[in-house]
Amino acid sequence: MRLMKSGLTNEEREQYETFAKWLLDVGNGEIGQPNQQNDKDTSWIIIPQQYCLTPGEQGLSELIDFIYDDATLKAPTASALQEKAIVCPKNDTADAVNVKIGMKLFQWAAKQGKQNYFTQWSI
Repeated sequence: MRLMKSGLTNEEREQYETFAKWLLDVGNGEIGQPNQQNDKDTSWIIIPQQYCLTPGEQGLSELIDFIYDDATLKAPTASALQEKAIVCPKNDTADAVNVKIGMKLFQWAAKQGKQNYFTQWSI
């Protein structure tokens, strides 16, 4: 999706293309070392540092800002928010993500004087 976004610099486009290729290679089984205990179905994959998040609140904020860009968070619509997702391995992680996104959206609504903005949506 980011590769299709207009207004990317050449450097950003190259970074996104490199990540997309790496991700496809992982999915196609071209990257990784077979797991000694189950080499048929699993592999150990070393994730390059540039694709890793900073642990803690800062990393979560960076992830949210990457997925939910300024355009989405500054003028949110139900359809724009439904097009984006952060997949979490645990419910408490999903809860933390949802709280942080919710806070950003409600801060936006309060600044706009639209505290009831989200009650009109049926998601």
